[in-house]
Amino acid sequence: MNIQTFIEKLGFISNPFVYTKEYKLYNYTIKIDLEKGKISYRNDEKPTIERQKDGQIQLGDHTTSNFSAPENFVVLECVDRLLEKGYAPNDLHLERKWKVGHGASGGKADVNVYGKDGKTLLIIECKTWGEEFEKEKNKMEEHGGQLFSYLNQDKNAQFLVLYTSKFENDEFVYDNLIVQIKDRKEDLEKSLKQIEEENIKLYRDANNKTELFEVWKESFNKYFHFNGIFDDDTNAYSLELKALKKKNLKNLDDAKGLFNKFAEILRHNNISDNANAFNRVLSLFLCKIVDEEKNDDDVLDFQVKEDEEYEHIIDRLQAIYQKGMKKLKEEIVYYSEEDIHKIINLYPKQTPIHKVKAIFRELKYYTNNEFAFKEVHNKKLFVQNARVLVEVIKLIQNYKFRFTSKQQVLGDFFELMLNHGVKQSEGQFFTPIPIVRYIILSLGFENIINEKIKNDDIEFLPKVLDYACGAGHFLTESIEEIQQILKTIDTSKLSWEFKRKIEEYQEGTEWAEDFVFGIEKDYRLARTSQIACYINGDGDANIIFGDGLEEHNQLKLEKKKFDVVVANPPYSVEAFRNYLNVGRTHFDLFGSLTERSKEIEVLFIERTKQVLADGGLAGIILPSSILSNTGLYSKAREILLKHFEIKAITELGSKTFIATGTTTVILFLKRRNDDFLKDREFIVSDLFNHTQYAINKRYIEAEIFLKMFVRHRDFDIDDYKQFLETEINESLANTVMFKEYHNVFNNSTEVRQLQTKIYFKNYTKEEKEKEINKRFYEFCKKIEKEKFLYFMLCLGDGNKNMDTMDKYYTYQRTVIVKTGKEIDEQKEFLGYEFVGRKGYEGIKINSVGGRMYDDANYQNPEKANSYIRKAIQDININTIAPEQEKYVSVCNLVDLIDFERVEFEKQINLITKKGQVIEWRFNLLPFEDIATLEYGRPLPEDKRIKGDYPVMGSNGIVGHHNEFLIKGPSIIVGRKGSAGKINYIEGNCHPIDTTFYVKFVKPETKVKYFFYLLKFLNIDELGAGVGVPGLNRNDVYSLKIPDAPITIQEKIIKEIEIVEKREAEITTKIEQLNSEIFEELQGTIEGKKSVKLDSICTIQSGGTPKREVAEYWNGDINWLRSEVCQNCYVYEYKVNEKITESGLAKSSAKLLKPDTVLMALVGATIGRVAYLTFEATTNQNVAGLFPKDSKQLLPKYLFYALMNDFDKNFGEAKGRFTMANLTTIKNLEIALPSIDEQKKLVAIIEKKEEKIEKMKNILTNINFEKEEVLMKYL
Repeated sequence: MNIQTFIEKLGFISNPFVYTKEYKLYNYTIKIDLEKGKISYRNDEKPTIERQKDGQIQLGDHTTSNFSAPENFVVLECVDRLLEKGYAPNDLHLERKWKVGHGASGGKADVNVYGKDGKTLLIIECKTWGEEFEKEKNKMEEHGGQLFSYLNQDKNAQFLVLYTSKFENDEFVYDNLIVQIKDRKEDLEKSLKQIEEENIKLYRDANNKTELFEVWKESFNKYFHFNGIFDDDTNAYSLELKALKKKNLKNLDDAKGLFNKFAEILRHNNISDNANAFNRVLSLFLCKIVDEEKNDDDVLDFQVKEDEEYEHIIDRLQAIYQKGMKKLKEEIVYYSEEDIHKIINLYPKQTPIHKVKAIFRELKYYTNNEFAFKEVHNKKLFVQNARVLVEVIKLIQNYKFRFTSKQQVLGDFFELMLNHGVKQSEGQFFTPIPIVRYIILSLGFENIINEKIKNDDIEFLPKVLDYACGAGHFLTESIEEIQQILKTIDTSKLSWEFKRKIEEYQEGTEWAEDFVFGIEKDYRLARTSQIACYINGDGDANIIFGDGLEEHNQLKLEKKKFDVVVANPPYSVEAFRNYLNVGRTHFDLFGSLTERSKEIEVLFIERTKQVLADGGLAGIILPSSILSNTGLYSKAREILLKHFEIKAITELGSKTFIATGTTTVILFLKRRNDDFLKDREFIVSDLFNHTQYAINKRYIEAEIFLKMFVRHRDFDIDDYKQFLETEINESLANTVMFKEYHNVFNNSTEVRQLQTKIYFKNYTKEEKEKEINKRFYEFCKKIEKEKFLYFMLCLGDGNKNMDTMDKYYTYQRTVIVKTGKEIDEQKEFLGYEFVGRKGYEGIKINSVGGRMYDDANYQNPEKANSYIRKAIQDININTIAPEQEKYVSVCNLVDLIDFERVEFEKQINLITKKGQVIEWRFNLLPFEDIATLEYGRPLPEDKRIKGDYPVMGSNGIVGHHNEFLIKGPSIIVGRKGSAGKINYIEGNCHPIDTTFYVKFVKPETKVKYFFYLLKFLNIDELGAGVGVPGLNRNDVYSLKIPDAPITIQEKIIKEIEIVEKREAEITTKIEQLNSEIFEELQGTIEGKKSVKLDSICTIQSGGTPKREVAEYWNGDINWLRSEVCQNCYVYEYKVNEKITESGLAKSSAKLLKPDTVLMALVGATIGRVAYLTFEATTNQNVAGLFPKDSKQLLPKYLFYALMNDFDKNFGEAKGRFTMANLTTIKNLEIALPSIDEQKKLVAIIEKKEEKIEKMKNILTNINFEKEEVLMKYL
């Protein structure tokens, strides 16, 4: 806290180090000496043990008259508030002391306020906001705390006040809990009548702290008032305790703390049915949200009032609940006492018996106890449940639940309640928020909005649907994302109409009523979803209780279809068809369902097609079986390929969801115009009915498609044309594909049945052959016709625009993202994990967004979503960041579909370089049928004789010897250490025992081709082991290898060598540019005097906040480790962890400014540097160096100078885990040229760096080009 800002905001005026504030009502001044840290509440500053009538504030001692404790500033703010309210200074007594004796405990009250009669009016105990305030509240509820001890000293006190305040968002916020010390009139009257059975406890009769506390506990149910002392409409001395008003509500600032209190209520009341408890809390949330529709000055109904009977509380809740259910378009049975009185009063002489019976029947049969945490079937159980209900109401009644924008803490609280109360199961589970964010940030809502505005569409917000909305995560996050986008729209160049609309939308989320829709079949979840929307400030969203597969008028599809569908629909629901209210007229797939079908997810795919507008986007989570299973799934894939562009597929691992081990995928789709399919069907019909090949009169040239198709299938174009016109010639018949067709056809039922026909038996041999050939031709043509159609569906969409015609003849590119198989790999990608430890159940965020997305930079290339965004926008993806290479790949959709099977099921195989998930074009042989891996032989350094033959280790050449073990060219595979690393060597060599060498079983196999293939298969990923990684050759032998013909092998070698030549040229240029940089540096520093770093730099190390203190982590302050020091620039997207302001304050971490040079102090990177491009903190293993004088030293010169001196300073530490300290760094020296020389050098370096960066991007793309060559031929 900035003390100077704090006291200035209180109204104190500086002069210059002494601040004063005058309270004009009493002409009284308080002084604060900022330099001495002293608060002067009195002119003479003398303690006043007994109260004196001197017109000044009374001081028991000076405990709170200084800056020594944070609590003292709460006392100062409280005193200021009291004086501003109009209390006389002389009526305030700080640190009032009582004598110890007669069983009293003594002590000091922070603030004692006397009334006009001179007796104590208020005793105030001040605590810092949050934890300390809550601790004291708990003590009060447990045994009375400090305040009841003080009350025991002065029983004249009329009110006990627990007080706290904080300075936040440029204003002071306070909270208080008030206990009124006053016996009820009726209790006093009963006491006078000596009604013993009542057992009345009175403050009047209490003799000590324990008895006083018992009165508050038994007679007043430990009730706290919240208003009546410091309110704006309350006058000094004239206290009026008031019921809670809407304006008194405060924001929640500790979700976990509030949830823990709720869990404790359940625990100490022995409530173990969490699902029921959640349902009851959901009803209370609905009541609270509806109640907050009132005006600020209205008294709230959602509260527990003092002296109120349980029946009255519940009756009031039921009335609110009825209103809430009407908002959810549900009618419930409820009769208030007023309703009953009206009915009776209508007939003063006689109440119609049928009316009474009707009410009785409704209450008996048509009602549910929405607030029953416990079963209630008698008065005793009613009271037990009511006590629980009152505890829960009191827990949340003071917090605001209804907002017009998202409140993160309140949303977190609801999420904790949801995870605690709803058991998730297979087929139905909530989507974790990080996955929801990943999908939404991949789709790019802002691009939809910008495109609509560009097209002058006044309804420019995306219309969003989740047809299985569950707990509403997709809806609330969609609304939040759109709201954030609205804030960033530049309206300066827009028309008045658009400006007005945007300004209207920016004010709240009322627009959600027209643009955001959710459907949920489970009533409880539909209600959960609606309440989640309210709590997240999105209460106007449409939640429809119904089946997402059915038509609903509220969707307004006749007016406008949806721009976005985001959903995680149910899957694998047994016999679901029997319970659907839709049929064949609604779904094309319906006719393929049986009574026992459980593939409900396929209907949701068709539903997506129905509701999405042309060009609309979808992000849908489905079981991965949707890509590979046959039957209904094949038909669903036909819908996907016909009506959508498949922009991206994310394969999620088994740890993505809390309650399922099923692997799932996210499909990112873009809806096509139906004309696209019709046009392709027309082309297929023309070509396969052997009419013209080039429909040049149309805007599409069909022959281009045909040539692409034939090339992809590795057929001869003339052979295929002949096939389309008349027959299968010998050349085509001898291809692998048509041979397979022939085998399947000959064994088909059609042929077997034909051979049994009498007319066929009577044919001559020639006639039989002719009939068989004719049928075989039709058999092949039918399959090839379908394959050609789906091939064309895997191409781009030019949208009938002459400017984008080329897209029709380009392959549709699909981004494949994989979270990985290993648990740790998944955790890293997801950034979260699920914890089952008791008391900590639920999702644990390890790194916000993980490798999926960056909330601060949606285009961050180190996050997977950035590539999907590009794919959706049809932006070419030329490079993939190294951090994403193991997760992200980009391929042609056509390469994911196997066109070489006779049974064409349109299966989509996600290419992976491990094992046999790849679908190869050629027959697959066991690895050992092509080659074996043989052990290298030991050759220690002391046994080597200097010679011409390279000694090969797992990482390449490790020395030379005078004899070779194997002849070149050869392939060496790392066995230990760099396990799986593939090395190619042209000449003879000696592989040592940490390696395997490849020995060919098929001698005709081209060595270089096999080298390229092994690199493509990523053999290194098979390496495993604790400590030094090792490769087991049996793992390699489990692979199957395509048996490519020699001609194909030679083509691959030839094309990749061309790529490699270009790669070598670029690598040489990069090396040359790097050499030039350091040559320029050497030329600049030659002959220059060296100076110690300590004399020209500020040097400081960082720190790590305590891991066990949650409030120190996941804040807004970047925090880096030494691993970033790799002689490189550090960009913000490399940040994996962030800390809070508290974490910064409570640790030795320091905030470093951009252009700071970082140096690793420990580990493998010791002495390596990094150039910081943003504001950040570091851990203790990093030193931050920044020039003391910018006219003497440039940061970038410092960066390169330290890189240049690495060998000199840290050469001995290379590869070893040693440690440096700040003293070591301070004593290092660098040459220091003049500032002009530094500027000149830096300008040269930056130009060369720009060239290097461009070349590195090209190199990344070159690796992809090599893989494309292999995929093209194999």
